[in-house]
Amino acid sequence: MPDRLELAAKLLDSAGTVRVVFDSTGRCLDVFGDVERHERRLGVRVGVVIGRVPEDFLAPRVAKNLRGWVDRARDQDQPFRLTSSMDGVDELVHYNVEFERLRSEEGDLIVLTSDNLADRTRIEAELRIGEERYRDLIEQSCDLVMEFDLSGQVTYATANSLRICGHPPARLLGSGAIELIHPEDREEVRTALLKMFGEDEFGTVLFRARHGNGDWIWLESSGRRYLGDDGTTRATTTTRDVSERVETTQLLEDERHRYRVLADSSFDWVVEIDEHARVVYDNRRDPASQAAPPSLRKVLEIVHAEDRDLAIRAIRRLISGTETAPFVVRIADPDDDWRYVEIWGRGWSTAAEGQRAVLVGRDVTADLAEMAERRRLETRVIEAERAENV
Repeated sequence: MPDRLELAAKLLDSAGTVRVVFDSTGRCLDVFGDVERHERRLGVRVGVVIGRVPEDFLAPRVAKNLRGWVDRARDQDQPFRLTSSMDGVDELVHYNVEFERLRSEEGDLIVLTSDNLADRTRIEAELRIGEERYRDLIEQSCDLVMEFDLSGQVTYATANSLRICGHPPARLLGSGAIELIHPEDREEVRTALLKMFGEDEFGTVLFRARHGNGDWIWLESSGRRYLGDDGTTRATTTTRDVSERVETTQLLEDERHRYRVLADSSFDWVVEIDEHARVVYDNRRDPASQAAPPSLRKVLEIVHAEDRDLAIRAIRRLISGTETAPFVVRIADPDDDWRYVEIWGRGWSTAAEGQRAVLVGRDVTADLAEMAERRRLETRVIEAERAENV
């Protein structure tokens, strides 16, 4: 009799399957697999089966059939399959059965492999329903799903491709999808695909593609590789149309650029401050140095010490969204002379960058000097009129 552990290692199978080992005389040597399920269905205990021949534990008709199948397997080299049924506890149980002869040192062994046909049919039906439901969900989603082989050819595309990019799935198969990508973006997409096959996934890649109506649209794609049922490496990608998002971002960038151009051209001092009191823009600074914004306190070093706290309190109120009246501070110019600067500003909140504030400063030194001179003249006139009246 072969070693039980050695035989178990070779014959133990997945849930729902049972393997019964017979010797060449038809005596049952061992049973492996999902035994409990079959015991419940057939009402036959494994302990009754092992060490006995079919005639000892089966009805005569079933025992005769099983004996004939075991003898047939013993006399031929190729395994064979058939469908059989047995009276179960509550119902007639149908099985897929395979018989195979194995050679061993102790002699020929006949291995009966059986799984419940109803279970398999039910599982296959559930899988079919699941696949159909998954396919419906994919085709109704906003993402186009494609499958690639190792050569970068598209082997499958979901039917929603017509809605997303204006092309039927057949147009995307093979190299069709790559041909639709903008020439300037094609190499980047190819590099991402190669990275995916080498590193499981490639994050996301943004590119332009030709829509079915002839327009260029922006698509964003992500993917990962997997091992197919046939053992070949494949990859799936999910792709969505992000044209609206890209266009909105571009409009915002254009507006920001326009704002910066206007600020750079202004005679006033324009400063933008974030919620961490960092200066993110200063039109007096060299544009090349804008990448390393200084702190607000660093910028305010040029403000007269007596006015500095006033400026800081006003700026903090602006960043918090509180309106602040214009205020005047003294600021040192490049010649270390004190200039009077009137500052006003406004705070606002951004979704991506948090609280911001823009300060606009205007040199009012000459205005204040002119006002002071006018007051002096007015004072002299008043004093002269008083002297005449006396």
